[in-house]
Amino acid sequence: MKVLLAILCLIMILFGGGCAVALGGAGTFSLLPIGIVALNGFVIAALFGWTKPAQPVFYVLAVLDFIVAIGFTIMALGFGGLDQELIIWAGLLIGGFALKGALTWLYIKSTTP
Repeated sequence: MKVLLAILCLIMILFGGGCAVALGGAGTFSLLPIGIVALNGFVIAALFGWTKPAQPVFYVLAVLDFIVAIGFTIMALGFGGLDQELIIWAGLLIGGFALKGALTWLYIKSTTP
């Protein structure tokens, strides 16, 4: 569970870092990817024992992952079955974000006293 969650967080850090670079000139919009990178970095640090897990960070990140998964679901349903390749990619993204949110939630529930 820890390894899979760490891999998903690293993917999000790479994606968020790329978005921050791409949106660098967009002012406040570049702060969102930087915040996502920071949250995922805190989760990785807690996974490997570098810091003590802070429960609010895990809960915020899990809720954000579920919100993104719901957003991709709404988007995929909005397009219907028009583009099969888009539906496949949306399904992968929905599954990935839902899995990451569930693993984050389960990890913090298993480590709390």
